[in-house]
Amino acid sequence: MTRIELILKVALWVGVLLAAAIGIANMADMIVRDLPGDYVEGVVLAGQQDILEGRSLYDRDRWLEPPYSINLYGPVYYSLGALVASVMGGGASLIPGRLLTVLSLLLALAASWQLQRRLLGLDRVAALLGVLLPVGLLPVVVFGAQYRVDTFAIACGLWGLVAGASGGRRVYLAPLFFVIAVYTKPTAIAGALVLFVWLLFRRRWRDVVIISVGCLMLGGVTLVVLQMLTDGAFVRSVFGFNALPFAVGGLIRAAQYGFSGGLVALGAGVAVSMLTDRSPAARLTAGYMLVALLFALATVGRVGANFNYFIEPGLMVGPVLAFAWHRALRADDRRVMGTAAAIGLAMLASSLLWTLPRVVQEWRGRDLRQQTEAAVAAQVGEDETILTMEIVTALRIGARPYLNDPAIFASLANVGLWDESRLLSDLQNGTVLWVLADEDLEASRGAHSNWSNAVRETVAAHFEFVQTAGDRLRLYRYGSLSPLRDER
Repeated sequence: MTRIELILKVALWVGVLLAAAIGIANMADMIVRDLPGDYVEGVVLAGQQDILEGRSLYDRDRWLEPPYSINLYGPVYYSLGALVASVMGGGASLIPGRLLTVLSLLLALAASWQLQRRLLGLDRVAALLGVLLPVGLLPVVVFGAQYRVDTFAIACGLWGLVAGASGGRRVYLAPLFFVIAVYTKPTAIAGALVLFVWLLFRRRWRDVVIISVGCLMLGGVTLVVLQMLTDGAFVRSVFGFNALPFAVGGLIRAAQYGFSGGLVALGAGVAVSMLTDRSPAARLTAGYMLVALLFALATVGRVGANFNYFIEPGLMVGPVLAFAWHRALRADDRRVMGTAAAIGLAMLASSLLWTLPRVVQEWRGRDLRQQTEAAVAAQVGEDETILTMEIVTALRIGARPYLNDPAIFASLANVGLWDESRLLSDLQNGTVLWVLADEDLEASRGAHSNWSNAVRETVAAHFEFVQTAGDRLRLYRYGSLSPLRDER
């Protein structure tokens, strides 16, 4: 090994470890500070609170009369979050859910390790590279510890892929993992789809039958039970209301972050080349990464979506590039290894240039969100009704959120799937006392607003701006401020 080759290898590992350390530091800061990072966390937390207080997540009355509530995910993660929260003492804290999310991420990385060691046949060093590399990717850094369903659904799908591909008795576990994944997040089907096609091409007919019948039976029974328990509301809530409009602008914005630094694009290119590899496991891994990426691109453009959809293909970048690195070393060609190291190092450096500023932004944002909670708590009293994008803050101060997810309800109203006339009436007559918005509702509507035109006009006509909370949230109160409220 020449000196330049050694320098490239050391630099590559230093970069991977640095990126992973940045990701871990940001996740730890999220857990310690316990402040909302995305409004979806509040929606999941509200669902968790519903379970703890004995309310159903999917009853049709929940979206037909106030306080309105729609839960777009399956019941698995809400229930697990409620269980962890009950053990840790409950309350409107994100810490139990975020610990569950981090544990799910570790389970996904453990499945990635098994995929690389058991199926791809990588050595420990290459597999470690494949596990650490995704931890520093921007989608994982930002969303890896948020109280969201993504990491758990991905972990189940990936373990199902590993179990089904491994063969033997493990195949019987694959349907269970796949069904849990889908009933956690409905779009978590990439692993099951790729494994099914892969087994067909390999003519493993027995395993095809086991997984197909198992998924149909488990999934079907679960669906019937949930439909019966919710009086037919489950399917519409989780599957029907998820069919939101597609916005090309949203896709482009999310893809900019999803492909930030170029590592995901590099992984996709390498995955395409792996499809021609003689190793069946290499084709399975590459197929999963590519299908997961296609699903991300096909769904991230929906109204209200974020670049968290790139967590799954981002996690698969690790095994794909680790396989390429492993093959480069085995080629015993210095030019091949040197080129692979140089390309990897350049892409990693580019990725860090995207991740570092975003982490700094996240840390500063948490400082501002602390100010947001203090500002809202100083104005909004217990049991007062508030229409808000920050459900977590409302729950902590004892206020009553009018909607669990204003953005989703606005999207549904815009396409005629939800009647907002009751909301407008309650805004006009003062039933809703406060509005906490993520933009100026008195200004003209933005290109990608979380608020319908009718709500904006009603707030502008009947509410008075009180103050800015943090750096972006604006607090409005119905009518004019009373002297008592001003003094408080």
